[in-house]
Amino acid sequence: MQNIDNEKIKIFELALGITEPWYITETKFDGNELHINVAFKRGSKFKNKEGNLVTAYDTVERTWRHLNFFQYRAYIHARVPRIKSEKGINNLEVPWARGYTGFTILFEKLVLALAKRGVSIASKMTGLDSRTVFRIIKNEVLIARDKVDLSTVEIIGMDEKAYSGREFITILADHNGGRVIGVIVGKNTKAVNKLIKEAKDKGLKPKNITTATSDFATTFRNCIAKKFKKAIHIADRFHAVGLVNKTMNLIRNDDVKSGEMNKGLKYVLLKNEENLTDNQRIKLAKIKENECAKTVLFYKQKELFNSIYNNYDDIESATIIFEDWLKNVSEIDSKHSRKLVKTFTKNKDIILNYFKNKKTNALLESINSRIQAIITRGRGYRNIDNLITMIFFELGDLDIDTSFAF
Repeated sequence: MQNIDNEKIKIFELALGITEPWYITETKFDGNELHINVAFKRGSKFKNKEGNLVTAYDTVERTWRHLNFFQYRAYIHARVPRIKSEKGINNLEVPWARGYTGFTILFEKLVLALAKRGVSIASKMTGLDSRTVFRIIKNEVLIARDKVDLSTVEIIGMDEKAYSGREFITILADHNGGRVIGVIVGKNTKAVNKLIKEAKDKGLKPKNITTATSDFATTFRNCIAKKFKKAIHIADRFHAVGLVNKTMNLIRNDDVKSGEMNKGLKYVLLKNEENLTDNQRIKLAKIKENECAKTVLFYKQKELFNSIYNNYDDIESATIIFEDWLKNVSEIDSKHSRKLVKTFTKNKDIILNYFKNKKTNALLESINSRIQAIITRGRGYRNIDNLITMIFFELGDLDIDTSFAF
């Protein structure tokens, strides 16, 4: 019987990765729980903070939640040595756990792996409340973020994301790495400058940044010009096209109200002509017959604007065509087209910078979509720190190990 007990203990020691001077003294089932008692050999020496081997000063009783043993919740109990160092008396870190989370390393890895599918799933599968799950994730993210080195980043992108009503966060991304490297609450100049400073604290070198992408926000324009003086600032192509499409729809709405245009033609006008169905092509042909309608006049300019991006590779040719396009749009008698011309004239240089290396902000748009998925999956985030933690956890490409090997 004694041999059987010894073999059982050896199996548990192997499964838990427990090695000398630690050993299991007892395993005991109590209802739906398994309790594993661990001790260290009397007289054992441990390294203190100075690297010297010392014996235990005293011990404190501690308990950790471990991976379930089949249907049984498993707990490890041990009296942990406190050891002397030059700076006082410190608790020894045991090999199966880190810090004072109350969980073993393997249990935390399980929580992290499940949290990739959602905090609610991790909470349900482990029986932990969501606050505890967030605490485990946040601790791991902080550890991983401390190791982040941004010194090799060369192409960055910035964008804003609404997370609750009119509340915004600003995202800083590394284009080449396809990752989020910074998140800050707010979108004003103070917030963006703080975001850049935090990135610099992690090694980001402004002199190494060759390209920066963003939308037309004045804050981004000013901060990029001031902080990344050597970078080519590119206004996102798809955001520019989006503004043209928005203007198209506003002009269409005005024509509908004045009786110049029928209702129900929004998507016929907003889709690229080559993507229209046969029925939509027929409708478009009828629309074009009304050559005096402002909608028809602007539609021609919308198609021409798309062709600038699609048909020109050099900035000189694109500049000539773009300036002609601005002149043509300014002649359309609409407050919406005049507003667009004003915006595009102000940002002409960063719009045309696209033709220097054709970089877009598509990565940030993808990131924003994934952030929205995080928000939706979490049914909103009252605690913005938790949202930022999840953004880094899922989109920061952090070195977080969720494997279960020793």
